[in-house]
Amino acid sequence: MAQTRPGSDTGRVLRPDGTNDDRDDARGRILDAAEHLIARHGFDATPTARIAERAKVAKGLLFYYFPRKIDLLRSLLAERLPTQPMRLSTDIAKRGDMAGSLLRLAQSFSLSQPVVVDNRP
Repeated sequence: MAQTRPGSDTGRVLRPDGTNDDRDDARGRILDAAEHLIARHGFDATPTARIAERAKVAKGLLFYYFPRKIDLLRSLLAERLPTQPMRLSTDIAKRGDMAGSLLRLAQSFSLSQPVVVDNRP
């Protein structure tokens, strides 16, 4: 049975013989890179080459795990979104305050860090 390395935050998986399972690590890095880049630039504006570059993997390896770009997005949604239903409070959405409502919504998802809004164009 695979186990994570003690004291490791990277989530690398160790084989029973104690060696790294780089395949799982590469897949995780691809998902991490895709999550970051798609959140920042949007799905259509994020080329798979940029995801592979950020994940430090060959583009072919990205397509090994995710044959189409939409498969990558589907995996992100299935594996990274919270599984509990979202509870919206009436305190979050305020008529006429779209920016504030979005900020409050984002903060409701953040458990450890406040959301910082950058108003630069």
